[in-house]
Amino acid sequence: MELFELAREILPHSDKTIEHQYGLWLKDKGAEPDRAYEQLQKALSSSDYPQAESSERSEHIHTSLAACVVAQAKKGTKTVETALSEVQEHLRQAQSPSFFNPHTTHVFGTLLLELAQMRSRTEDSDVHLQAVAEALPAIEAAFQMIGASGRRIPRFEKSIEMLISLQQRLLDTIEDVATISEMAKNLFEEKRNQIGFVVVARKMLFDAMRQGKGRNYRVVKEYLDECFMIVREAGVLPSERLFAVRVDLYVRWQLQGIGGTVDWKTIRTDLEHLCSSPRYKDDAVKLFYLGVALFQCDSIPEANAIFSRLRASTSHSGLKGGARIYLLGKEGAPKRLQGVLRKAHDRWYIEIGELGIDVLVRNAGVNLVDGRSEHCYVGFSFQGPFATLRRPIGDDLLLAV
Repeated sequence: MELFELAREILPHSDKTIEHQYGLWLKDKGAEPDRAYEQLQKALSSSDYPQAESSERSEHIHTSLAACVVAQAKKGTKTVETALSEVQEHLRQAQSPSFFNPHTTHVFGTLLLELAQMRSRTEDSDVHLQAVAEALPAIEAAFQMIGASGRRIPRFEKSIEMLISLQQRLLDTIEDVATISEMAKNLFEEKRNQIGFVVVARKMLFDAMRQGKGRNYRVVKEYLDECFMIVREAGVLPSERLFAVRVDLYVRWQLQGIGGTVDWKTIRTDLEHLCSSPRYKDDAVKLFYLGVALFQCDSIPEANAIFSRLRASTSHSGLKGGARIYLLGKEGAPKRLQGVLRKAHDRWYIEIGELGIDVLVRNAGVNLVDGRSEHCYVGFSFQGPFATLRRPIGDDLLLAV
């Protein structure tokens, strides 16, 4: 502690990193979560030392603040309900288009699990369900951000293992689907709270993903259709979380070719609704799939605007350029297109008459001839659409971990 105090006195400017580390010391070694929280808030408003080689990210400080909130709840200086609300807010502040760290997702998920376990389901089902409903989609978002190709990036291997384990631990806190479904109905009837529907749907989606069968995904869709009907018949708008579950269902089911024909209209409508909301307006994964859905619905200028926005806001090294999904045909498989090769400014493009656009060609090899007709497939990355002359197969068609 004396070292921290000395450093803070010596430096002519308040340093964000030192203020952050001092707050962590107060929380972990000093066991003073209330003082630590105040100190971490000071760190959040501090600036980096002018000669510092690297900057302390605010997202990391929000992660520390969330851990401090849970420590306060354990100590009894903050109610579990208040702690849950504050952790949720810090989670939102720790997420940004320019920052992705699966370890941070694991930390928040673990904190939410701790809060869920502080309240038994009989004592306060709302807190337990809200904590689980916050953690599970955060983990799913991390899996979708990493993508199937991200599994081959060494730095993600440990994080993936930890997130899979945490996901299972969260799901283990939920009773069987029949019991929790009844609880969800009662919660909605009594309080108009849709969180129970969301948790049931998330658990069903996880089970369907493990089975990997179209019929299991259809059961999830039928349940969600029922939830939307119940909510709307009660004169209530479906929650953003309910829309988000349905989007994740379509991503895991139809966009990976398990469900055959893709319901692009519903996907587009749901994503437009989500991306216009405060919670999801900067969500890179949701915006990416909105861009894809718009392209699939022949709204190509609107799709390009979304991809332009993503290019400007995302900076996830190793994740931006790889194909995450391909333009799909009516049967749900990658669509084979025909176009004419053109070279401009040392780059190859293919003019696709059916789409009415020129698309950058990637990984094309050396045997290209200007003006020659070629078959191609259109892939989508965070940077936008591109053409490949190679037919995507196998793992190319997987979307997430």
